[in-house]
Parts: sequence; structure tokens; C-alpha cells
Amino acid sequence: MGLVAYDDGDLKHACQLLEDLTGDDLVTPRILKEVAGWLDDNEQFEKARRWYIRAIDSHHPDFAPKAMYNLGNLESEQGNAYQARCWYRQVIDSHHPDVVAQAMYNLGNLESERGNGPEARRLFIKAIESGNSDTAPRAMAHLGYLESEWGDFAQARRWYTQASDSGHPDAAPIAMSNLGKLEFDLGDIDQARSWYTRASDSGCPDVAPSAMFVLGGLESGLGDIGQARHWYTRAAESGHIDQAPRAMCNLGSVEMERGDTGQARRWFTEAIDSGHLVAAPKAMLNLGKLESELGNIDEARFLYIRAIDSGHPDDSPRAMVMLGLLESQQGDPHQARAWYIRAIDSGHLDDAASAMLLLGVLEFDRGDRDQARRWYTRAVDSGHVDTVPMALVALADLESVQGNAKKARRLYATAGGSGDPGIAGMIQRASRELDQREEEHRRAQDAIRRGY
Repeated sequence: MGLVAYDDGDLKHACQLLEDLTGDDLVTPRILKEVAGWLDDNEQFEKARRWYIRAIDSHHPDFAPKAMYNLGNLESEQGNAYQARCWYRQVIDSHHPDVVAQAMYNLGNLESERGNGPEARRLFIKAIESGNSDTAPRAMAHLGYLESEWGDFAQARRWYTQASDSGHPDAAPIAMSNLGKLEFDLGDIDQARSWYTRASDSGCPDVAPSAMFVLGGLESGLGDIGQARHWYTRAAESGHIDQAPRAMCNLGSVEMERGDTGQARRWFTEAIDSGHLVAAPKAMLNLGKLESELGNIDEARFLYIRAIDSGHPDDSPRAMVMLGLLESQQGDPHQARAWYIRAIDSGHLDDAASAMLLLGVLEFDRGDRDQARRWYTRAVDSGHVDTVPMALVALADLESVQGNAKKARRLYATAGGSGDPGIAGMIQRASRELDQREEEHRRAQDAIRRGY
């Protein structure tokens, strides 16, 4: 009955009926391997192992090596790297033409993952030399990546180029994209653009949209907004589950910079509606900024709260800071304080420090100098590279206002050590004002003395 089920293509029923027939010569190595594959595909891994072993123990010249290869894949996917390596080596020793190249490639990956670079390189080169139309291009692309990581950019370029020229539907576009990154990192923008363009034109469903997105960023960074919009639009219209929403969000930012608020709102809204875990919260934050600038305070507040509720590790704390600023500008210091405190409590490396500084400004404006000093000091103690100089200037201004000129000058000098030209300009202006106040104070003292 088990054989009948197998002949009928009912592998599930065949597995159930044939499992106990370990000594039945009718259960051929082919049946053993195919039933094992069905069990593997259906995540019945322990049973699959037993059936693969039975096929291997048959020593069949065709099905035994294929079962070894499949068992190597199973062990690799289950995290049993040692067992996987053992099976792949046995496949290689079998010299079976259908699976030996794939085994070399997979074993090369495992050796690379455990830091055995020379052995990984040897195996990838063997896989390339096999001439296998599927595996050789994959090995070229992977070896290009490894040579790049090891700092041999000439060899990386060589292998990437060979993979690109192979015409392989997956490996060629991956190599083109990786060559684009390599050339960009080495400062050759024209070559980077050329390779990314080839990758975007490849039609590969994952690599092409990614290359479009990268090209959008590259052109944006070079100031070519027209080309940036072109590539971001292509990525957005690709429908890719990851790259399309990211491109929508970036398109919104590009349009916002151009002053086209209608298009900016459109793209931010599409990114939000995508539900993408990264792009949607960022779009909520950016659209909140846009609505705030346009005076749509309720809409901005709603979007900031949505960004906060998203729980995104970066955009949620940043939205707390932005909402604090919004409430402060709307004359609600209590709500502003509450949002700043939440941003501080988030522990975010950047936004917690920014919130400390802004809370200090809020308390200073309200006339609570002690609380202002407390938050400025905490901002300094945060050690944040951008916030500390501004917090030192704020502390110095506070001391200056309170007549502590010597302490103010010391704080200005410390802030000046940051090397930030913007901070340097602030310090120069503040120092001149401090000099003027001291001069006015001396003149007043002289006038008092002359009066006696």
C-alpha cells in the first residue's frame, strides 16, 4: 500500500505506510530520499534525518550522495554546522556531478562563517572551476564579497565582474550591486552609478528595487534632485515590500525640500499606509514636521503621537522631542515638560540628551534657574558629542546672567574646545556681551566711588 501511495504521488501517506519497512527491498533508495525530502519540507526533521540516513546507507551511487547533500542542508538550517560540514565533505568525496559543486559552495559558506578564510576561498574557487551554471556564479559573487571584506579590492572587483558577466538571474545582479558599493566606497562615483544602474535594470525582484533606492540616495547626496526623484519613484513604484515604502518616505523628504507640500504629503501618506516597520514611523514623524510648519497643529500632534505609539527605537523618542517642542511653541509648558521627560526616560542616545537640553531651555524661559541648571548639567553629563557643547554654552549663559562671570568664561572656553564653528560663533557673541556687562559694571562702581 505504501508503494501504491508513492506511485500515486501521495508522499504523506507513503511515509506513514513505509516508515516501518526498514528491511523491505521494495523501498528503493529513490523512495527513501524523496520521502525524506517531503518530511524535511514539512519540518518533520527527526523523521527526515532517519530517512536520509536510510538512503545514504543504501550506498546507491546516485541517491546516496543526493541524500548526503540534503542532510547537510538540513543540519545547516538547524544550526548544526559541524554535522553539515561532515555531510558536505562526504558529498565532495563522492564526486557526484549533480551535487558536488553545490556542496563545495555551501561548505565554503560554513567555513567563511567560522572564520576559516583560506579554506572558504579554496572551496569557492573549486565551485567556480566546476563550471556549474548555477553554483559557479554564486561562488564568484560570494568570493567577491569575501575579498572585499578582506581588503583585496582588485580580487573583489575581478570576481564581482565575472559574476556580473555570467548572466545568472540572481548572482549577476547581486554582484553588480556589490560592485556599485565597492566603487562608491573607493570614491569612483561614475563607476558606482554605472553598476547600480545595471543592477536596477536587471529585473531581479529584490536587487533591482534596492539598487534604485541606493541610486536615489546617491543622486540626492550629489545634489541632483531630479535624478534622485527619478530613482526613488522607480523604487516606490516597484512594489517591493521593503524598498518601496522606504523610497516613498525619502520621496516625501525630497519633495518637502523642494517646497512641494502636496507631493510631500502624498508620499509620506503612502509610506504610512504601507505599514512598513521602519518607513511608516519615519514618515509619520516627517509629515508631523510638515504639518507643524504649515500651521496644522492638531494634525501634527496626531502624527507625532502615532510615531510615538509605533514604538520605533529611533523615531518614537524623536517624536517625543518634537511634540515637546510643539507644545512649548503652543504655550503649554506642562505638556512640553511631560514629553521631554518621556524622551529622557527612553534612554535614546541622541534624543534623551536633546530633551535634557530643551528642558533646560524651557525651565530657563519659565524663570526656574535651578531646574534649568539641573537639566543643562545632565545634558553635559550625557557626553553626547553634539549636545554637550550647546549645553555648556547654555550653562555659561546662565552663569553670566546670574553675574558669575569667571565661571561663565570657564564654561565658554570648555565649549569652545569642541571645534564646532557654530558654537565658536555663539561663544564669541556671548563673550562680547559678557565683556560689555563687566565694563558697564566697572563704570557703575567707578561712578559710585566718585560720588563719595
